[in-house]
Amino acid sequence: MPSKPVSVTGVDWVLTRIGSEAARPEEVKGRPRFWLDPSKDRRVTGHTGVNAMTGTYEQSGGALQFGPLKTTRRAASPDLMQQEAAFLGALKKAA
Repeated sequence: MPSKPVSVTGVDWVLTRIGSEAARPEEVKGRPRFWLDPSKDRRVTGHTGVNAMTGTYEQSGGALQFGPLKTTRRAASPDLMQQEAAFLGALKKAA
């Protein structure tokens, strides 16, 4: 029997790895994350591990794409800034 599709909206998605690197910090609550609003507004909100972020998304079939994402402009240690750039880059490439 085929399994029922699982929705990706209304779920708190937390980064565990980026490339071959484990996500930082070690405690989950401080890691990059995002949440896809299931309403018709199709908003994405989250945190990059350094900055708050917001934007839009589109979901069609099995594809997910993010619109332009806005972030606050806080700074952090170089390793967290590098992880933030990789995280935002990965969201931009999502398809």
